[in-house]
Amino acid sequence: KDLPVTDAMPDTVLGRARVNVQNVCQSQLFETVILVLTIANCIALALDAPTADKGLLDTLAILELVFLCSFTLEMAMKLVAFGWHYFKDVWNWIDFLIVVAGWLTTVVTGSNLSALRAFRVFRVFKGVGKVGGLKLLVRSLLASAPQLGQVLVVCCFLIIIFSIIGVQLFSGVANRRCYMPVHVNGSQYWTLDEWQ
Repeated sequence: KDLPVTDAMPDTVLGRARVNVQNVCQSQLFETVILVLTIANCIALALDAPTADKGLLDTLAILELVFLCSFTLEMAMKLVAFGWHYFKDVWNWIDFLIVVAGWLTTVVTGSNLSALRAFRVFRVFKGVGKVGGLKLLVRSLLASAPQLGQVLVVCCFLIIIFSIIGVQLFSGVANRRCYMPVHVNGSQYWTLDEWQ
């Protein structure tokens, strides 16, 4: 669903520029480019590994900055085009938080914010927000979450019941089964019996 076109005072230069930015942001080409960037970003995230060679890690770091700048430009264009209406869509909030977390981990160095780098994985949700069918699927899953909570309670209840039955039936059967007693200087120790 497109965001509403705000009253941009089209008779002024800034108003005409804002209307042009709105038209760009609502175009299919713009959405396709952002979706392709999101998919490329997901592939780059999948290639990132601690054991990768230095050349690949340097390339991925440059790509990370390119993606971050691209998503920041997308967010800025939508903010200019739609103003505060941009924040009325939950998917735009997710995009905003992902961009802010990306800049925090890029600009601020130190071990305290290194855990925020894990939030890069949530850029996949940018793709979900762009594809209508996936957006509907995620909304359906979230709408069914309360009923799934009741199923989770029943599953936990069954797990607890069978755990109690298992403890009652098999209590003590495997006690010291894998260990054998060893007597050293009048003291008894238990050592792993590798032959059982």
